[in-house]
Amino acid sequence: MKKDIKIKRHWNQVSIKDYFKIIDILINEDLDEVEKIDMIMLTLTSITPNELSQLSISDYTKLKKSIEFVFDEVKPESAKEYISINNKHFECDIKLDKVVAGQYLMLQNILKIEDYKERIKKCIGVFVRPQGIKWGDFDYDENTEFLFNNMSIKDAVSLSAFFLHTQKRLLKHFQAYM
Repeated sequence: MKKDIKIKRHWNQVSIKDYFKIIDILINEDLDEVEKIDMIMLTLTSITPNELSQLSISDYTKLKKSIEFVFDEVKPESAKEYISINNKHFECDIKLDKVVAGQYLMLQNILKIEDYKERIKKCIGVFVRPQGIKWGDFDYDENTEFLFNNMSIKDAVSLSAFFLHTQKRLLKHFQAYM
């Protein structure tokens, strides 16, 4: 196989954005299995459609085998309080005493959004902020877009599972102060 092909081989290397692309490919009933595999390979590699079509059968098979993880569930792990993405450092507000009213109120509005992709994208942006910067002192939309394009789906699923699990405690926490 060509040495310059970059391949994402694990969920922790796949961005939220690419994860949604993969899901859309997998559920697309207009595509056959070969087309789905090819589109997933293009999503997870640095190659073009033309380069993919020119791979030897042996290299194609190796590449196909390297992306089989997409058929496995993304399993959440413990949510991290700090993460680094592309040399940028972020804090994840996983402690209730760090969550401020603005985050809680924004979350309530986000939970009303019907499009699940947009809802997940915006939820992550509520609880993951640039390290050392307080909520409201950064560009939320810019931060959210960066996270969507660059944060691993593994980290996003872990944080989402944590927030879903603590949502009721968060509600009680804020009701006690309101």
